[in-house]
Amino acid sequence: MGTQMAGKTLRILIIVIGSLLTVVYAAFFISEITMVATYRASGTVQSRVFTRGEKTVEFLEVDSADFVAPPYPHPGDTITAIGDSAVAPGSWTKAFDSPNRPGTEVPIAYTHHGESFTSIMRTSPASLSDLALTAFIMFLRFLIILSYLVLGFWAFSKRPDSGAVRALTLFCFAMASFLIGAVSLGIEQYATFTIPYWPIIREILGAFSILFGAFWLNLNLLFPSPRRLMISHPLWGYLLCYLPMVLLVLATVVFRDGSLGTAAITLVAVQLLAGFLLLGWRHYTSRDPLEKRQTRLVLWGSGVGLLSLAVLIVIGVLATSWMRQLSTLILTIMITCLFLALLLSPISFAYAFGRYRLLEVEGRIRRGTRHLLASIILLAALYVLIFVISETLLSLLGVESRTFVLIAALALAIGFAPAQRRLTNLLDKWFYPERARLKGMLDDFIRGSQGSTDTEAFWNGLETRLKTALKVDSVYPVVRAHNNGHFVHWQGNPTPFNISSPFIGAIAQTGGRPVLRDELEASRKAVLTVAESDWFTANRLALVLPMVTRSELIGFLGIGYKSEQRDFEPADFEILQSLTSQIAVVTDNLRLLEENAVKKRLEAELSIARKVQEGMLPHDLPPTPGLAVAARSRFCTEVAGDYYDVIDMPGGRTMLAIGDVSGKGAGAALLMSNVQASLRTAVGVGIRQDGPPPSAASSIPRSDDVRLTDVIASMNRLIWRNSQPDQFITFFAAVYDPARRRLEYVNAGHNPPLVIRGDGTIVELTEGGLFLGAIKDVSFASGVVDVAEGDLFFFYTDGLSEAMRSDDEMF
Repeated sequence: MGTQMAGKTLRILIIVIGSLLTVVYAAFFISEITMVATYRASGTVQSRVFTRGEKTVEFLEVDSADFVAPPYPHPGDTITAIGDSAVAPGSWTKAFDSPNRPGTEVPIAYTHHGESFTSIMRTSPASLSDLALTAFIMFLRFLIILSYLVLGFWAFSKRPDSGAVRALTLFCFAMASFLIGAVSLGIEQYATFTIPYWPIIREILGAFSILFGAFWLNLNLLFPSPRRLMISHPLWGYLLCYLPMVLLVLATVVFRDGSLGTAAITLVAVQLLAGFLLLGWRHYTSRDPLEKRQTRLVLWGSGVGLLSLAVLIVIGVLATSWMRQLSTLILTIMITCLFLALLLSPISFAYAFGRYRLLEVEGRIRRGTRHLLASIILLAALYVLIFVISETLLSLLGVESRTFVLIAALALAIGFAPAQRRLTNLLDKWFYPERARLKGMLDDFIRGSQGSTDTEAFWNGLETRLKTALKVDSVYPVVRAHNNGHFVHWQGNPTPFNISSPFIGAIAQTGGRPVLRDELEASRKAVLTVAESDWFTANRLALVLPMVTRSELIGFLGIGYKSEQRDFEPADFEILQSLTSQIAVVTDNLRLLEENAVKKRLEAELSIARKVQEGMLPHDLPPTPGLAVAARSRFCTEVAGDYYDVIDMPGGRTMLAIGDVSGKGAGAALLMSNVQASLRTAVGVGIRQDGPPPSAASSIPRSDDVRLTDVIASMNRLIWRNSQPDQFITFFAAVYDPARRRLEYVNAGHNPPLVIRGDGTIVELTEGGLFLGAIKDVSFASGVVDVAEGDLFFFYTDGLSEAMRSDDEMF
């Protein structure tokens, strides 16, 4: 109960601290906006001074444009008076770095090598470059502080009950407090809005911000899992983290002893180093690949910031006088850049807690570090080149104009970005020569395979090269099967994945980024089914490379575990990330080529079937006494099931038949051929002279021996035996007897043919029964129509009655 209450109290305290910091910074940012606005409208000078001790003020930089007329002081000259008063601490700021009207003239007195001089300085509007740089630093600091606050709140909202997350949140809040209370732009005196009780608030922020070392140590005692001390004796662990700093802060506040500040800074350095060592030891001793990735990511993310902090501290200790001579703005830039680097630490922790995309983020941090290194080298080289060019033109050639120097600087600046890219690539090859070689090998192979039609050669070649490049045990390509939502091995072996699988949905949203199976499950981005998990285990697969083209997932590469029990590196992800789109394109091309080949084979088969089908329909109509017959069949698909026939019978009679097999394609055409053979056998035609009739129709009685209804019933039984349950035939057959001018017919579910009389009346021929093939034993009735001269018979299939216009409406 007590532990729950303490946890709830701590959560409330964190929310209160974060909320107060947000309010304070909102007011602070408003104050800074008024500060910059006033600074823009005020007069100032470009010359800079350095305060040595309590009363000595020396010129650090001298701009002759600040003076009404000679004499001009030199850097190092001592100012003795400003205006009508002797120089005192704050005199320079009051006269030249406070709100005043541009053009204000202020007399000064100074000494140069012991000799006294007087001159008059005139204020002028702040330069555009100063305004731009000040606004940029203010905006950058705003973004960094906002990032710390948002990151702290975000992490806390995700896992408020986690001690490590609470420590991370407080660490972020402490860093934001430091930037609010300890870092200034040097123009605070221009602010027209002052936060009430700001000196007190600033001291509180400073006291809280100095605890960031304690929060860091606490965080590393709990991440990625609590240490033995925090499990068995948590109180001692928390006292170890916070008690020393709390006592130092209280002592500093009570005794107002500045020397204790040095002790506090030393303690922060010790805490940072201790936390870093704990993190490194956890990484070294861990045997869990996911935990090693978490700690390695934080080591990289925190290492960049902590190294920057160490460099700044060393410079501050070893070059104190040089640091004091730097302008406030330069110091602010340095500190802001430091905290920008330190921002990588909580970001890396946030991703590490999420346990997802760890190697990708680590790779970005490493690339950013190399990019920064390349930028520093090039900036130093650029500065040296400009200095050399300037000195050469001014000293050796006697050129006093700065135009040539500006032209040379502009030319060098234009070439900065291309040179930076080249240098970054050189550093990549220098640090990772083997990776560059293997990536080039894979690039060459994939580019060479883009026009390939040999699926087996491509997959076997890719598998061999990936095993070599990544040093993995296996590569398992999985592609989406044709015309369904299932995924199979490229050779056709089934897998448990389908388009509705949460796993497939998750990797489809990655944009083709490699995904580690353990991270996918640990982050709960996707939940594998038992069958999917067993499939991964059976094939010993650790990593998935989605293949996405045209925003569609067409498959994935399953990558096995690394040999020698090693884990994947960011370099492995960079290789796969650079190849994923190319692999997807080649895979899609192979799929399209295979589908095209299958389509061509099918088209060839259907073309043959169509020719056979066309051969079944009568090319020349036989003599039809008493009738004038015209027939036409036009297929809308390559092979259909529509059928008609005209057969001459003994005694001058004529058989007329029309039918429609359900469905389209070769299956419908084959069933239609069965109908034709059955009917022609029944009426005594289409029988080979040298042998018995085909066995499929041997049970059909002759129509000159039995009634037409019996013939249709026998055909129905035959179709029922030889067709699938979902297949049926609508059929109409009629026999015309010219002697009696009478038409006998049976309609087996077909569209009713029409008899159009000479007087315009229309009769539908509907007598018959159910369509053929639906039920085994069914009786049929026949109808009789007397035919008069001029009567018109119109037989048709549903292809005509259901024909569509161009707007998809029926005629």
